[in-house]
Amino acid sequence: MLTEKQVLHYWNYAEILNEELGMTAQFVEPDISNYDTYSLMYTKIILSACSEVEIICRLLCQIIDKTCDYTSPKQRMQMKELSKALLTRFPNIHQAKTEIVQKREYIYPFKEWEKNPKGNLPWWKEYNLIKHYRFKHFGNATLGNALNSVSALIILNSYLYEITTNSSTPRMTRQGMFDNCYSCCGLVIQPSEKLPDI
Repeated sequence: MLTEKQVLHYWNYAEILNEELGMTAQFVEPDISNYDTYSLMYTKIILSACSEVEIICRLLCQIIDKTCDYTSPKQRMQMKELSKALLTRFPNIHQAKTEIVQKREYIYPFKEWEKNPKGNLPWWKEYNLIKHYRFKHFGNATLGNALNSVSALIILNSYLYEITTNSSTPRMTRQGMFDNCYSCCGLVIQPSEKLPDI
């Protein structure tokens, strides 16, 4: 079982990526009309966030299903296999969200699983195209995909923290693109919302 210190290591990395994404708002307004804007910075953020999403998914799956070694380097499971285990424990993850701080708008990175639990998430599919075929698919490194990737990472880290420590997700300490809807803020003892299925 992971310790709180180990889980916070992953949490802190998610906060750094959230901060990096927040800095891009100086140049591109996080508005739906700009979601197709692409750049090298979004490439970096998407590749980092999605790589971490896979790691956190494996850690969560290992906690959920101890019959399979999800964290073994020999296991080459795809997101479709990982999502099956995730959805058995968190069938309502599609309701999980983060809030774009300066817009007061929400991102639901797992929304696709509400209609199609066996389907590939659009931003995950585009991440794989960017990773393997960037020469053809550089235009997929968009603000919209960066928003979904980092949002998913924050949400998954929240699940990992809460099921590992049996306590509410810590508040975010870095100024970034997102606020975590499930963290305690300031003097508030409990967050105003609970993660779905917790």
